[in-house]
Amino acid sequence: MHFSSIKPRAARPTKAAPLPLPKPGPRAISIVELIIAMTIFLVIITTGLVLVSQVSKAAKKVEMQEYLSTEGQALLERIAREIQTNAIDYEEYYSHYVIEATANPYIYGTNYGEYHKQFFHPGYTPPTPPPGTAGPDGGYGAWCTNGSPFDPDNPNPTCTPLTSTFDFETGAHPYTGPPENDNANANAFCNSGSCSSTLSFHEANELYLINKAGDRKLILALENYSSDPTINALSFIQMDGNDDNGDGITDSWDCSTPCTQTVGQNNLPSSNDLTNDNNSDDDFIPYSPSSLAIQWIKFYISPIEDPFKGYNEIGTVFESVQQQPRVTIVMNAKYQLYDNAGDPVDFSRTADYIGAPPEITFQTTVGTGVSQEIPAYAFP
Repeated sequence: MHFSSIKPRAARPTKAAPLPLPKPGPRAISIVELIIAMTIFLVIITTGLVLVSQVSKAAKKVEMQEYLSTEGQALLERIAREIQTNAIDYEEYYSHYVIEATANPYIYGTNYGEYHKQFFHPGYTPPTPPPGTAGPDGGYGAWCTNGSPFDPDNPNPTCTPLTSTFDFETGAHPYTGPPENDNANANAFCNSGSCSSTLSFHEANELYLINKAGDRKLILALENYSSDPTINALSFIQMDGNDDNGDGITDSWDCSTPCTQTVGQNNLPSSNDLTNDNNSDDDFIPYSPSSLAIQWIKFYISPIEDPFKGYNEIGTVFESVQQQPRVTIVMNAKYQLYDNAGDPVDFSRTADYIGAPPEITFQTTVGTGVSQEIPAYAFP
């Protein structure tokens, strides 16, 4: 077979490649879709902001709560240490609540020794005038036959003291006998028949303490920071005693630091300093931190009579006298912010962020550490 006669097979026609389809162009977004997307975005953003705000607000309130709790407890412990190393200053309470009950302003450090005198019988012979009247038949201290007061430090040669006018301590207030017989309700806070006979403690707004030696006073009281009555600091004043006649007993007092008021020869603080909306003047000094705004504080003094002077008060009304004095402190405080000018921030301006500031009521009871009488008066 001759291969040259074979005709080559014709090539098959190839299929033409399909033309590529045109790429689709960007799809237009409708206004409805845009609004829906923006709404979802805004909802997510708003929810996130609210969540962040709530977390921040809660964190700030927790921070304020912790500060308030820590500083409030620290303040109570500081007061407790003062009570544990001092005694109740019944002389100052008697001066404030009885002798100067209506005084406004009240001047601290006056009338020292007058409470102790209530336990002395200022000798006189009935039916002569009662003690307190002028002349040899009344008042504390011995009188002479010539009608002049007996002065043991400078006796007059013609002065013969009347034995019937000599003072003697009775251990009961009032001095005329057991409290059941005469004005049974008298105490360091009240000296009239209207005193409650059922009181086993007395509520005071201020704390008066005196040291064991009887020559240093410490007074704690609320002082206004501003016109807002709920923004107060617990402030203090310390006073040093003077033994004017050299008998070893304090007779008068002076501020340990400069005070704005002079009474006689003494430099004394006034209660005006506590209410003049200014905590930067020279009398009372802040004792508590500024961010701890004290809304109110109460000191419950028990007993309401000095047990070392009222040792003969054993009736049913004064059975509580025979115990070591103690103080119950109840204090309500809130957290306070201040602006750059040092003025208290009104929390209504920050209510959306912080809300109402936290507040806590604290309470503790502490016994005094002095277990002896502090003399404030003695008949020579």
